[in-house]
Amino acid sequence: MKVLEYYLQQGKRYGVTGLEIILNQNGSLKKLEPNISDEVLAALYCKEHYMTSPYEAATALYENAKMNSVDFMFSSEVCAINYNETLQTFFIDIESFDPDLNLRVRHKKIIETDYIINAAGIFADDIAKMIGDDSFSITAIKGQYYLLDNEASDLVRRPILKMPDENRPRSKGMAVFPTLGKNRRCYFERYPCQRY
Repeated sequence: MKVLEYYLQQGKRYGVTGLEIILNQNGSLKKLEPNISDEVLAALYCKEHYMTSPYEAATALYENAKMNSVDFMFSSEVCAINYNETLQTFFIDIESFDPDLNLRVRHKKIIETDYIINAAGIFADDIAKMIGDDSFSITAIKGQYYLLDNEASDLVRRPILKMPDENRPRSKGMAVFPTLGKNRRCYFERYPCQRY
């Protein structure tokens, strides 16, 4: 309950509206989620939540980028970034991995650009350090993410986030999400997206 109260207050500080702690003992939680376990004591509920499918969003962004002439370099890693003061240009050295040959090969083309958008996720600090920015560091922690198939769509009505156990404070916990719409699978490979 202390952790729920902490996140309730944190949400309010961040301006999240419609937050409340709902107890399971009076049946209020069961009305929201009929299949929730009786062992759950309480939940932090956000009435004004929204959900998007990360897979559908990624597919849409990929397809839109391809239509707008964006080139993708899959199985590639940034090895170095150099900035030329005279040209005011970045030069990015890339190392590629060929999954068919199972070996690393030096990419022959160095990317030249005026701007870099650092969207490297948990490796964003590594990219930032390549241009001399060591103002932050990222420590990755594990969590579990379950996406329910259409056949189990009635199991939960909304996203459920289980907080990490007290014995595992470095975990993100667990998330269970219902499927939005038809459950399409999209595999990003070295070729345009294929839908199955």
